[in-house]
Amino acid sequence: MPKYATKWNFREEDYPEVILTDAMEIYIIELPKLTRYAKNTNKERLNLWANFIKNPEVKIMINENDDDKIIETKEAIQEAQERYDEVLEDKHEMELAELRLKYILDQNSIRSSGYREGKEDGVKEGIKEGIKEGIKEEKKNIAKNLLKQNVNIDTIAEVTGLTKKEIEDLKKS
Repeated sequence: MPKYATKWNFREEDYPEVILTDAMEIYIIELPKLTRYAKNTNKERLNLWANFIKNPEVKIMINENDDDKIIETKEAIQEAQERYDEVLEDKHEMELAELRLKYILDQNSIRSSGYREGKEDGVKEGIKEGIKEGIKEEKKNIAKNLLKQNVNIDTIAEVTGLTKKEIEDLKKS
């Protein structure tokens, strides 16, 4: 049967029949499915809470023919509505909530842009180092070729910009 809410509890992996605690359950409520499937369920209390979550401005009224559990649920929802209204009316609380959200979003943005900038800087630095290494290798190759043609070390140093010691090391290798 299609439903909009599922109830989960904590179970032992190897012995799924063993539940860790009856004191804690997790309900997953898929609000888009609420209007489609709520009529097909006999869980009126859960339907009341799900409707409150979906639209907290709608006031829940207690009827004379409600049973004790439904009355208890409706009273809890009314209390939740009062708290919700208090938060909405308290501009200071709303501003704090907005500032907290803005701070979190700003921190995420800073981290993200810092990562991108760091990566870009790292790539640029890597390219510069690669070019330097390539130039150095090319100078060494030129020096080796000049050594093969018996050009003197002073001339090779002047042409390539390598030190005499670097050229002598190349000659030995």
